[in-house]
Amino acid sequence: MTKLISAPRHGFILKAATEDQKDTVMDYMKSINGRSKANVITYFVEIEKIAELAEKQLDHAQVSKRERIGCTAYWRDGGPDAKSYDYAMTVNEISLQRYAEGWRLMQARKVEVRHKDNTAFNVRIPARYIEALKADAIRKATAGLSPLSTRKTKAEIDLEGRAPVAQALTDVVTENVRGE
Repeated sequence: MTKLISAPRHGFILKAATEDQKDTVMDYMKSINGRSKANVITYFVEIEKIAELAEKQLDHAQVSKRERIGCTAYWRDGGPDAKSYDYAMTVNEISLQRYAEGWRLMQARKVEVRHKDNTAFNVRIPARYIEALKADAIRKATAGLSPLSTRKTKAEIDLEGRAPVAQALTDVVTENVRGE
């Protein structure tokens, strides 16, 4: 087994990887994990599943195929649920980047998580898609709703409804006084 210290500059290909490429990725993961076997990524299919999940997020956000290039995904497994688990648990944290042919593993490292740490998963997409998702969520959440009309106070009604009439009367009175 070759000891890999860092990932290649353009990452490891995940989609349609050959057996040799898969072995290289797993050698890289073994060099990171060391003797850790539990709660770390030990199979290539686990990384593929994370890449599929990231792709589903891009589909949900309706990011165009052209603009998916350069999007990134981050994954870190969560901590133990049991309160009796007093010490840190070792898990993997991986970083993926989207290329034209699919996702690539850019970096991985071993990290420690504590009791009830949540699984972290984040996909970074262009900002305008996030704004479109927000607008769509607001539109869906407020579908069929309309604002109540606000009641106006008597003073507001007087100012709005009678002011033009009062001004017209004042003009008439002023004209009559002048004798015009």
